[in-house]
Amino acid sequence: MGLIIFLIVLGMFLTLVEMILLPGISLAAIGAVISYGFAVYKSYLLNGIGGLVICVLVSLVSVVITLIFCVKTKAWHRLTLKDNIDSKSQQSPEELGVVIGDKAVCLTRLAPMGKVEIKGQIYEAKSLDAYIDPKTEVDVIGFENFNVIVRLPESKS
Repeated sequence: MGLIIFLIVLGMFLTLVEMILLPGISLAAIGAVISYGFAVYKSYLLNGIGGLVICVLVSLVSVVITLIFCVKTKAWHRLTLKDNIDSKSQQSPEELGVVIGDKAVCLTRLAPMGKVEIKGQIYEAKSLDAYIDPKTEVDVIGFENFNVIVRLPESKS
């Protein structure tokens, strides 16, 4: 009988560990299920169907008590994120005021990707034409994700 009680208490402990320390399905959850299952099995072997029913009910009540303990004591609040993250990793060139038709100067060779400077800001650029050498003036013709699409001016092509 002592083994059955120990297994139920162990199951409660592993359930608590799973809920507070290791969220998700981990070894603690698997251990809790095995502990409860073995307690029910041993109870059935020792006491028959009546012992099985009582052990299942006690196991279910212990899981409910563990859940209530975690919710009522606000154990979750110590582990949750309290700050809102509202920043972006990067602003698109359009949001920074770059428009189609702006002039840009290549800082690196565009083969076909590289860096350009537009209005004092540096952006990742993509050339649709060909390789473009550094210090060459290009026109902005579009945007793709966070990249500026550029082309040589019509007079230089």
